[in-house]
Amino acid sequence: MHGQMLHGAKVYGAPRYDAGRVLVQTLSPQMGQRALSRGLSKVSDQDYGEGVEVHIADKCFVCLSALGRGSYGEVWRAKVVTGASEKEVALKEVLCRSQGELQQAIFEVQVLLALERDASPLRVPRCICYKVASCVQGWRVRTAMTVAPGESLDYYIRRPNLHGFAMSLRRALALVANLLRDIGPALQRLGPIAWHRDVNSHNILIDGAPDEADEVYLSANSTFWLIDFGLAVDSQSWVSENGKWRTEYIGGDSRYWPPSSWIMHLVGPEGFDDQPELCQQYQRRLDIHGLGITALELLCSVAMPECAEERELQPWTPIFRAWQNYREVVWQWWSLVYEVFSRGGDLAPVQAQLVEERLVDRLLELLRSCRQALRGTAASCGDPSAQRLLLMIADMLDEGKDFDLQEIQRLLGPQRKAKAKEGPSEAEQLSAILPGYETLMQRMQSLHKLKTTPPAADAALEQKLGQLRRQVVGKARWRLLELAQKRKASVSSKALSGMSTPPGGRP
Repeated sequence: MHGQMLHGAKVYGAPRYDAGRVLVQTLSPQMGQRALSRGLSKVSDQDYGEGVEVHIADKCFVCLSALGRGSYGEVWRAKVVTGASEKEVALKEVLCRSQGELQQAIFEVQVLLALERDASPLRVPRCICYKVASCVQGWRVRTAMTVAPGESLDYYIRRPNLHGFAMSLRRALALVANLLRDIGPALQRLGPIAWHRDVNSHNILIDGAPDEADEVYLSANSTFWLIDFGLAVDSQSWVSENGKWRTEYIGGDSRYWPPSSWIMHLVGPEGFDDQPELCQQYQRRLDIHGLGITALELLCSVAMPECAEERELQPWTPIFRAWQNYREVVWQWWSLVYEVFSRGGDLAPVQAQLVEERLVDRLLELLRSCRQALRGTAASCGDPSAQRLLLMIADMLDEGKDFDLQEIQRLLGPQRKAKAKEGPSEAEQLSAILPGYETLMQRMQSLHKLKTTPPAADAALEQKLGQLRRQVVGKARWRLLELAQKRKASVSSKALSGMSTPPGGRP
């Protein structure tokens, strides 16, 4: 979905790119009969809803469930009825109330079509078809896309940590390396066409990363997908002394903004006078900074256990502290702006307050602390692969560095080939689930041996067993547990005897 946009969420029209380098013409309601690539229709279609049939071009879909909603529209998972080879698609609808918003929505489609023609497979959704229809409010742009696998990285990193620090750190480093390997090439190939401008943890999906998996499994199987190009801008017309960066309204999630975006938001283009490095960052490196912050967020969120001794965290403590300081302060700034923006209030007083608080200087210092912590830990950790990763994140967050996305593959290795659509094999799934499964079964076995307890204690025991059952069932499909029982003779059959049916009777 579209991310946060400031200054009244207005989008100026600009020359747009498509695969044939053809400029998109400005449209008006009176031009309803004119063809626009795959068709401009006058018909106002029924709103998306469960069971609603949707026709786009020669294809038919039936809406199943909402995947996401925002101020500009919504995305639904839909079943393919006719016309497409996929079983399911993601149906996106954007309501456009102005010609500028219409051009922006069409540009998103064109970006996906252009990336689809790339020689190398990229982990981004593929556009299947789209339609532009006029309606009372203006236009609706409907797009059918492939469903990117996985879940929002934003949700993933909020899960409780089930591992000790050493295991958590290895898992985090494996995930961050794959995040950069997967998203870096997508941004690199996107660059000649557009800047995404909204790279963050809720516009990235993670797949193939079960909670019990170790770093070996995660390195081989975890994948990351970049979604939602709704705020993308034409990079060719954006970059120059008098480029569109001066007039296009700022967009994205301010928690992931670089200092240059805050300058543009609080002061405007004149804020870059005598600030050439920050001006270049705003013109060319918004996506690099967003990816760097997301990588640091993933590293710290996954690596930090629920409870750990201070000495155990060394030499990584400086990174965790720097990230926590950054997060507390920047999330507070974001909440101030978003609270006013979400209710359509006047941003001017908040902007004046943040200028008075010297937000940009404070943000530069917070980022400097993050870079120092990353580089300091890299110098002392003794692991060459971790060193490369930490130094790379630090460079991505450095407004003075002209970071090249090609460095990711040079230092971390090439992007892994996408696996077959059917997903990981049964053996791969078992290898990921068994370590955590065995631990839980051993705990349950120990509890079963205490069955000679009085009734009150027995009730408490059953409560603990119930918690463990729910924990196991939440980590893998019940079928995997049955397979694990067959393959791991060391696991007591007595411990499993009380679990022949999952809680609630659901597989």
